[in-house]
Amino acid sequence: MPNAEGLGVRDVPGVRDTAKMRKVGSFLIVIGVALIVLFVLSDVAHAREFHYLLYGMIILLIGIFVVGTNPKPPVESNRFRMLKRKSEKQKNSNRPTEHR
Repeated sequence: MPNAEGLGVRDVPGVRDTAKMRKVGSFLIVIGVALIVLFVLSDVAHAREFHYLLYGMIILLIGIFVVGTNPKPPVESNRFRMLKRKSEKQKNSNRPTEHR
């Protein structure tokens, strides 16, 4: 969806940073879940390691917070794409060419 200056969503500063932060948040969630699984496995082995649970919960909560505070960028709309293309062609054909 173009903004007032005619730029697309991907051209707006900060959109790519949001995508990177979502990836980091997803990575933290996976690590947090893995640590919690390690705690469960240590509990099954009767050698409880509570630091796995503690670190896993902390990392999981941080990951959920990071993903939640960085929403997905809106998908660009393809409505009126034919009209946009046609108007761009008309703009380009109306421009005078410069000759030296």
